[in-house]
Amino acid sequence: MLRMMTAVLSLLAVCAASPMARAQDNADMFKGKTINVYIGFNAGGYDNYGRIIARHMGRFLPGKPELVPMNMPGAGSMKLAIYLRDVAPKDGTAFGIIDRGLFIIPLVDPNSPKMDFSKMSWIGSVTEDNMICVALSTSKIKKFDDLKTHEFVAGGISRADISYTAVALLQNMFGTKIKFVSGYPGGNDISLAMERGEVEGRCAWSMSSVMSTRPHWIADKTIIPIAQYGLKRSAELPDVPTVIELADTERKKAIVRFLFISLTAGRPFVGPPGIPADRLKVMRDAFMRTTADPDFVAEAKKSGLDVSPIDGTAVEDVLRQIYSTPPDIIKAATEMVK
Repeated sequence: MLRMMTAVLSLLAVCAASPMARAQDNADMFKGKTINVYIGFNAGGYDNYGRIIARHMGRFLPGKPELVPMNMPGAGSMKLAIYLRDVAPKDGTAFGIIDRGLFIIPLVDPNSPKMDFSKMSWIGSVTEDNMICVALSTSKIKKFDDLKTHEFVAGGISRADISYTAVALLQNMFGTKIKFVSGYPGGNDISLAMERGEVEGRCAWSMSSVMSTRPHWIADKTIIPIAQYGLKRSAELPDVPTVIELADTERKKAIVRFLFISLTAGRPFVGPPGIPADRLKVMRDAFMRTTADPDFVAEAKKSGLDVSPIDGTAVEDVLRQIYSTPPDIIKAATEMVK
């Protein structure tokens, strides 16, 4: 009996200590660690968001680790997505920001790498976003219908990037005459190409990037917004039609919705699959605390970066909606973006 009581008391002592041990483990989770924050593009909107998160998020992670931004451009950030899936450590010391346009690429492009983004570890997004097609004011394009009557040279990144998806949709659904010039490493490179006169505009420019990299271009009419890809009109562009409004059948609207609902995920930060659930929760909580921090918000606003955050579960919900799209709509969308 005495031996049994001793064993019970020992078990109770272990149970009582476990919460304290777990709390200590959580407090030291990233102590002395360096976390690499990978950015799937060079200079531009994604780079700006990646670097501001790297500057601030360490304050809200247990152990206050150092976060180091690292650019890994390639294939519209698909290179980074594959690296995170296959190579990066699964302990929370590596995560990155990729193009939300990648979400649909494996579903519509049979030649793309096979990726199941629902299995990745989604941390959150600093902002929901909209995307616009713009033309330099020096071009012949002044409104959407002009795209059907005049050739328009638009800069882009690659066929694996949303810049191609956006152009292909306008060509195949509306009969526009857009010449897609790809090969630019990132959005800022396309803007520089516009300044040099290499291209006449771009048809996949995030509003958050416009406001953070060329905020005066709309106000001084350097560019003319032609169409919006978000599911609703931006408050900044109340008179510019959305592509879903321009679609004239419910089937076409469903195709547009499938192709561009990922804009709701804004600028998504993601880690490798297999990050332990408790560690992922800590990272998600730290991310949301970061985006609510007054110093972070002040710096973001000063840089022209929109802050309207969503957490990792909201990004997962966007992916669920994408992957639950009826096969006939996916097939039709695939034909649209060939």
